[in-house]
Amino acid sequence: MNSLSLACFATALTNICVGFFVYFSNKEKPLNKVWLILNLSTVLWSTGLGMMIISQSKNMATIWLRVHYIGAIFTPIAFLHFVYVFLNLENKSRTFIKIIYAIGAILILFLFAGLLVKSPAPKYWFNFYTVQNTYYLLFSVVVALFLVYAHYLLFAAFLLSTGTRRL
Repeated sequence: MNSLSLACFATALTNICVGFFVYFSNKEKPLNKVWLILNLSTVLWSTGLGMMIISQSKNMATIWLRVHYIGAIFTPIAFLHFVYVFLNLENKSRTFIKIIYAIGAILILFLFAGLLVKSPAPKYWFNFYTVQNTYYLLFSVVVALFLVYAHYLLFAAFLLSTGTRRL
């Protein structure tokens, strides 16, 4: 086990604890539900990476690579969804939320078809690591666009807010 895998497992543990703590504090609140989805996506992402890099066989590394990328695909989507709920935009944009999750489903299809990443291979000091494939750049651009848009929404809401909402 190396320091990156330990950090990944610590991240997963923290996210699962915080995610369920917030969710169980008020299960009916939509913001808490989406927060849990965001945290669980991060758990998949970090656990998958941590396990992939310490795997002893290519078959196990491939399974964990898929877990890792399922989380990597849905974490920015869940973050953007969280921002929409946080800013009370979800009722105005239900179609947009469905579209971003559909884009995630398409990226999952690319993942399982081997178009996003190839089988993991020994790389750097890791037992196994990601080897990019044809649609990896598309994945990177989609993630970047979702994250930039989410931060734009937050910043714009901050600039337009007043009083305690601005804090």
